[in-house]
Amino acid sequence: MVELLNRLENEQNPKVSITFTINYKTEFGQSISILGDHPKLGNWSDTKAASMKWHQGDQWKVTVRDLSKNEPFLYKYVVVDSNSKQVVRWEDGRNRICDPVYLNR
Repeated sequence: MVELLNRLENEQNPKVSITFTINYKTEFGQSISILGDHPKLGNWSDTKAASMKWHQGDQWKVTVRDLSKNEPFLYKYVVVDSNSKQVVRWEDGRNRICDPVYLNR
């Protein structure tokens, strides 16, 4: 689930904060991160991924701030080894697409 939290209106380049949520049961010593083709999501570099926080019920969340409302981006969820910080599993299938202009309309 992707949720638009708020809009930081700026006529030239409006910014938004988006909360990403996924339900996934990891193994002990693993965590979930989100990678994408945006600098805030690491530009597909696994060492710069946005780390998600665990919540009750194996729900993982992260809020990414200051994203351009007018720039769609691609992303995937990855499983990360908490000790080595290395990606151990990429989400299957095609990349996800987020177009902030269409969130919470």
